Amino acid sequence: MAAPTVTGCLALLTQLYNEENMGADPDPTILKALIIATGEDLGNPGPDYAFGHGRIDVKRAADAMLHDSQVTLPVGHGDTQFVYFPVPAGTGEIRLALVWHDPPGSPLADPALVNDLDLALIDPQGTVHYPWILDPEHPSQNATRGEDHINNVEHVLVENPAAGIWRARISGTNVPEGPQVASLVGFDHKAPGAPIDFRVEAEEETGISLLWTNAAAGDRKGTILARWEGISLWLGPAPGETYTVGEMVAPGVEILYVGDEDHSADPFVDDDVVPGRTYKYAAYTFDDMHNYSIAANAEGTAGEPAAAGEAGALEELALHPARPNPAESQTQFSFSLQSAAFVKVSLYDAAGRRVRTLLDAAMSPGSYTATWDGRDDAGRPVAPGVYYYELRAGGERLSKSLSWMK
Repeated sequence: MAAPTVTGCLALLTQLYNEENMGADPDPTILKALIIATGEDLGNPGPDYAFGHGRIDVKRAADAMLHDSQVTLPVGHGDTQFVYFPVPAGTGEIRLALVWHDPPGSPLADPALVNDLDLALIDPQGTVHYPWILDPEHPSQNATRGEDHINNVEHVLVENPAAGIWRARISGTNVPEGPQVASLVGFDHKAPGAPIDFRVEAEEETGISLLWTNAAAGDRKGTILARWEGISLWLGPAPGETYTVGEMVAPGVEILYVGDEDHSADPFVDDDVVPGRTYKYAAYTFDDMHNYSIAANAEGTAGEPAAAGEAGALEELALHPARPNPAESQTQFSFSLQSAAFVKVSLYDAAGRRVRTLLDAAMSPGSYTATWDGRDDAGRPVAPGVYYYELRAGGERLSKSLSWMK
């Protein structure tokens, strides 16, 4: 197979960008930066005068285009901008590239660079890592690290980086014709999609069964599942952090699962439950840099032990999980009555404010389904967030939660 050409690689990356951004074309500096940051190093370590930034790695560049972050930002004279991104433990290297189209310089100007931007990476301990630089007077020597004031491409490589939150610092050292627009690639703070259709499938005395469909495979490394009772003080997983099964991440909040199995049909069973207690669950997708999705939430109550001689008896009142959950256009949940009752079904926001009454009527025994379209009583769309649907009948009250995404 022939080696990829620069033109062919640019065409592929442009097509991928178009597909991901509804037909929009990428800034050419993004494509150039991607090729530089993902190339296979050849010759001397780092860039050199024989092989430049190395051989084009089409697959790595395409993966970075689809799954990592790219930013294009204006930088004025004297400006300093920061881009933050997580780096988990065990990362082999990070490589960032900053590229801009410099304005035309004056003939015979030395240096020829007009707008001088400078890139540096700052690790969690505050150490500054500078880009590769070459000495044109000694072209055969290896590249070193330092401030680059002659090129409109800056490329920083850090091997075995420390875990934690890193900062990319972009400085407008000398920008007489600005602001200068530049593209930065090589980092990842883009969270993957949340687990799909996360829900409680069964509530038994011996365990609560949960189902979910994994988010898209391209930017997914796995899923974590957390559980608590009552009110949680946990704000969710922190970017770059890793978690283990059994870890208590906040008072009363335990990690139950870390993995990448498909639980769309074969449920995950939380068997460490007490009959009659209600448990709340949150599932998050994470990628290779341990960026975490928004939460997918569910709630379940472990079944009460059946009294002697009553096995199989129907519940007086039952409220079932919403599907889909999370939802963004509409969601449905079913409930059943064992006897005639006056029934009220309402939706509440996370602060306990009623937003919608779906049903308020006398009803006969049977099974019913309620549908919610994400609007309040006035017909206005609600904000994204966690909501609670409540069933009241015959002096009893049941409620469950759902996540509204739109």
